Amino acid sequence: MARPRCWTTTFLLAACQCTLFAQANTGTILGRVTDPTGAAVPGVKITAKNAQTGTTKEYTTDPLGNYIVSYLIPGNYDVTAEVASFKRAVRSGVTVEVDQKAVVNFALEVGAVNESVEVKAEAPLVESHSDRAKDPDIGSTVTGREKHDLLSV
Repeated sequence: MARPRCWTTTFLLAACQCTLFAQANTGTILGRVTDPTGAAVPGVKITAKNAQTGTTKEYTTDPLGNYIVSYLIPGNYDVTAEVASFKRAVRSGVTVEVDQKAVVNFALEVGAVNESVEVKAEAPLVESHSDRAKDPDIGSTVTGREKHDLLSV
């Protein structure tokens, strides 16, 4: 009786290792879809297309407007969001890396699906407060006293 238990344990360990290796070689794109007022939009068809291979994966947003497209091969993706009564939105150049979660949120505009809004580049990184202190050319916050002094001139 010890032999079958040994083989079962060996098989289960091998299966777990294969699953772990498969997950470590992929990435994920996730996000939320909202309308112009910021309300969640359920039932939006999300398509993630690998720009190099042309393969696609699809998902539909849940009742809270959230989606997650997982087990994506690393590479550059074009992510599309489309649903009736809104313009189709496309985000190009989304980079997916191994074991990374890329967040791509959409704020859909009212219009026909055959109209589209395409974003080709991601937003630049936000400069931190410490960066402003180092560079005088970067704007800073005006205090109440400074505002009063400016207005009294």
